[in-house]
Amino acid sequence: MKIQKIVSGVLSVSMLAGMGTMSAFAADDTQKAGISVRVQDKTTREYEAVVFNDELGMPYQDENDRTMTPLRTIANAMDLEVAWNEEAKTATFTRGNESVVFTIDSNKYQHVVTEEGKNPVTEELTMDTAAVQKGNRTYAPVRFLAEAMDYDVAWDEASLTVTLAAKGETVVTGYENARPLLLQGAMDIEMQDMVKALTDAETVDIDNYHFVRGMLNGYPVVVSRTEQGISNAAVTTALAMQHFDPIAVINQGTSGGHDPELHTFDIVLGETSVPASATKSVASAEGAGVDYKAIEPAGVYAYDKDQKTFVKKFEYKADKTLLETAQSVADTYTKGKVVTGVISSADSWNNQIDRMLYLNELWGSSTEEMETNAVAQICQTYDVSFLGIRILSNTGIYGEDFNPESGPACQEYVLTVAKTYIDNVLKKQDVQKADAAVVVDYKSDKRPILLQGAMDIEMQDMVKALTDTTEYTIGQWYYVAGQLDGYPVVVSRTEQGLANAGASTALAMEYFNPVAVINQGTSGGHDPELHTFDIVLGETTVPSAAWMTEASAKGAGVDYKAMTMNGVYAYDKNQKTFVKEVKYPGDETLLNCAQAVTETYNKGKVVKGVISSSDEWNNQIDRMLFLHELNGSSCEEMESNSVAQVCKTYNVPYLGIRILSNTGIYGEDFNPETGSACQEYVLNVAKNYIQTVLNK
Repeated sequence: MKIQKIVSGVLSVSMLAGMGTMSAFAADDTQKAGISVRVQDKTTREYEAVVFNDELGMPYQDENDRTMTPLRTIANAMDLEVAWNEEAKTATFTRGNESVVFTIDSNKYQHVVTEEGKNPVTEELTMDTAAVQKGNRTYAPVRFLAEAMDYDVAWDEASLTVTLAAKGETVVTGYENARPLLLQGAMDIEMQDMVKALTDAETVDIDNYHFVRGMLNGYPVVVSRTEQGISNAAVTTALAMQHFDPIAVINQGTSGGHDPELHTFDIVLGETSVPASATKSVASAEGAGVDYKAIEPAGVYAYDKDQKTFVKKFEYKADKTLLETAQSVADTYTKGKVVTGVISSADSWNNQIDRMLYLNELWGSSTEEMETNAVAQICQTYDVSFLGIRILSNTGIYGEDFNPESGPACQEYVLTVAKTYIDNVLKKQDVQKADAAVVVDYKSDKRPILLQGAMDIEMQDMVKALTDTTEYTIGQWYYVAGQLDGYPVVVSRTEQGLANAGASTALAMEYFNPVAVINQGTSGGHDPELHTFDIVLGETTVPSAAWMTEASAKGAGVDYKAMTMNGVYAYDKNQKTFVKEVKYPGDETLLNCAQAVTETYNKGKVVKGVISSSDEWNNQIDRMLFLHELNGSSCEEMESNSVAQVCKTYNVPYLGIRILSNTGIYGEDFNPETGSACQEYVLNVAKNYIQTVLNK
């Protein structure tokens, strides 16, 4: 990101005097208005935020409308020695051979320089108000002490920040243009209080996703309602990255407990987050049953700036500075404990106690929710600092029902974290100016078809079929625009998994405005009637890991069949809100075009069916057969339903097409040639759609 200093010279006397008349500096209003004072260390050149409190003294407004500041508090930040003479009622502030002396109830003060072997040289100066003593503290306007000690003083109205900079240094102000802090909550009860805390708030809706930007403690903050679930969290975070260029992200909200040591209203600071449904089960034969413990972490993909590619990992670590900031204010929270732990993310809702306890035992998960790790993935892809903070709103382990007051409680704590991070970290560094929203130079007189594949073997043949190609990288997702039979087509490598598929599709919607989307690629079989190289046309897609289990007591074990499908959320244009659905239908016209060219495919069958999407990899045959029985699922893969969600949100026609590349049911191993076979068929579908629909 570009770094830019916003320079303010030495302020005029009249402007500085105005600092003394700011009602926002009054004791009652200081915290509400977000007034900040920063002092530059003359040795390190770093800025330190001055902390005011009742013990150290709070600024207030005197009868002359001057803002009176506790000088000892400022002096400590300036590394001055302080001496009080009770008899003379003087406060002396000293560094080296220089001193500044204030006398209580006098508007006169002295700047004294004492050189070795010489008599002190005293210059008497005049303030526009008198120094006073309140609560054993000496108060006077800050600029008089600062200028006497050779600091330049600057006031930035937009950010309500006073900056004391070493003489001759660039004074860094103007935080209103800085890269914002992004705060997230999935529902209104998880973000409304954060919005209310902003000043100069402005709603910025990006299509159907809701953002509010404003100022907090004089620093820009964007509050995002991510909506619920992995895909929505990934989409809104990626859109925020492209449009707001945040410097750091805190994802927070309600969650259910896994750790037996925690109860409702306890808060978990996510030292790590994990994708709880991104697991790979150990293979087992038909009739052997399902062993819920026979799994290993599989992980999800995010871009790694060192390896310059998307890399799979299971644990996503929080930013150290954000985590330490959150830990430093833990004692401000009084409604429960604040602990450091592991946040477990998935679209599932566990109610079987043995399952929750097993997840706590397996990877130490403290709590479960539906967004945090997807946000962590996107933040790593954009190389942006991230922290997850979750409050326990309910605990199935102890039968503590959902408490809606936990949402505001978490926001209150997160606002404290955010303010501390702003004052102690962001305002100590040079202003990093936010980049403008990314602009892509794609131009076409017709809306393109978007064809997607997660890996190279699922999209390279489609790219080769295009003419007049142009490559684009948006975020870190790869797109190739060109022509197919004279019609514009964009081929996208979504990368693997629900979060990446959602993010890359939303970015394609923003920058290419596709007329229709076909998501295609390899998959594993669920339907005993299908084999490797058979193709499934997704009459519907389902989010197979978005389920809710029936409650069961500790020691009752885990019944993998005791669940109902829970669904995921997409925007419904008729209801004008995000609505939860289990099944996402393929577009009828796209489906008809796909069926019309089935005779062109001779490597296997082409059937209509149900595509099952999740980040998990099932190898236990009884589990696959159960999903086929429950949802009618023909195959399983990791992207289609996430794409379907986003397409519904943007009201764009969608179809999923999947080829069976392996079948655990029949022990047919992965065949990489299936990737090319599916692309060949999908290109025929796209050409038919162009000829029979788009060119008419």
